[in-house]
Amino acid sequence: MKINKLFLTIIFSIFLLGIATAESSWVFKQNTPSTLEVAMGNNDLSDCLLCTCTMSIFYPNGTSMVKNDAGTNVNGYCNYPINQSVLGIYGVEMVFTDTTNFGRSTFEFEVNPQGIVPSDSRTSAITRSIFFVFGIGVLLFLAFLFIKESTPTKLTFLVLSIIFFLIGLNLVSVSLVDEVINPKLIDFFDSFTAISFYLYWFLGGLLALMWAFTFLNTYLYKKNLEAFRRVEG
Repeated sequence: MKINKLFLTIIFSIFLLGIATAESSWVFKQNTPSTLEVAMGNNDLSDCLLCTCTMSIFYPNGTSMVKNDAGTNVNGYCNYPINQSVLGIYGVEMVFTDTTNFGRSTFEFEVNPQGIVPSDSRTSAITRSIFFVFGIGVLLFLAFLFIKESTPTKLTFLVLSIIFFLIGLNLVSVSLVDEVINPKLIDFFDSFTAISFYLYWFLGGLLALMWAFTFLNTYLYKKNLEAFRRVEG
């Protein structure tokens, strides 16, 4: 019964980890084909249904990526395809014109690993999840230290506490990767995530082997006990 409740707790916590995140049209995922879509017109879109437009885009370090490259007018929006591998904040200048309209606008877009916009609500949700997962890990570790159970059960609490601590650290890693644009930091977090993946398999296999050995030992013990009783009888 205790183990069943423990597994229900694990399932519930994993469910909480599936928090949805919002994306913005001005933040794009690294190495993913996307389209800049910018409204044209001095008053409304109908003013510029026949406008032509050009885009000038600058890398995060300020160097020019494209200069006055033609975009496509789609119902008054200037569309321009992008697929950037360089992380950071890009500067953009758009110019649109026809016989009666002329306009210029400047703006920025960001390229990050997941195309996710940092926000207070998202940060708050992830922070609550991190505290929840670490809290479960602490409770499991305290159970290992203080609950008087058989050795396999105590070791199960220990292994599960380590797994939950790893999940918490991975949540921290993933949330930081989503919001940072430093390639060296991203490489570090990616390495940590890869190592954690192998640790999950190792700890899961260790847990499975421990319980398989426990069940086998219990089965053999019962068989020997029955044989002993038959001899005694």
